[in-house]
Amino acid sequence: MTYRNLTLEQPEAGVFLLTVCRPKALNALNSATLDELAHAVAHVAADDAARVLLVTGAGEKAFVAGADVAEMRDFSPREARAFSEKGMRAMRALEAARILSHDDRITLRDAYRFLRRAIDALRMVRGDARDLTVPAADSEEFQFLARRLGYGDRVQDLQADLERHTANVLELSKLLDKLPAG
Repeated sequence: MTYRNLTLEQPEAGVFLLTVCRPKALNALNSATLDELAHAVAHVAADDAARVLLVTGAGEKAFVAGADVAEMRDFSPREARAFSEKGMRAMRALEAARILSHDDRITLRDAYRFLRRAIDALRMVRGDARDLTVPAADSEEFQFLARRLGYGDRVQDLQADLERHTANVLELSKLLDKLPAG
């Protein structure tokens, strides 16, 4: 298969290098890229000689920025759900190929769900989709964010969840540092 948004190379026997090639979009994952990613992972998983799949992003600014919100902007609720399910299928494919452990996939899934809710709530708090900076924990905006996310007056619980999910994602991203330079 020819990919538009990825490259899949095999620099040596058993080693595959998959590069997300959308640097102008900070390698954000749109529908086409998710389809290609699932196909590429399945291709590598089907190769009995495969030992390693290195995943990287093109450009210097981002590995992968996450979901392509520009594509999602005009989605209907049904389209948004289908897009989210496509992303989850890609994560399950990484798990099936033993690239990602089950526990790590669940950790990333939970962080994704929490952070998506937080981003949606921040849009309501700020009234501007471009300003997604979390307000200071002692601010009225943070209190409003906590209420919007269903925490009520338990702002410390929101702060703890933000810190936990962020730490989990950062910890899993350290796995990338352990990969051989290439």
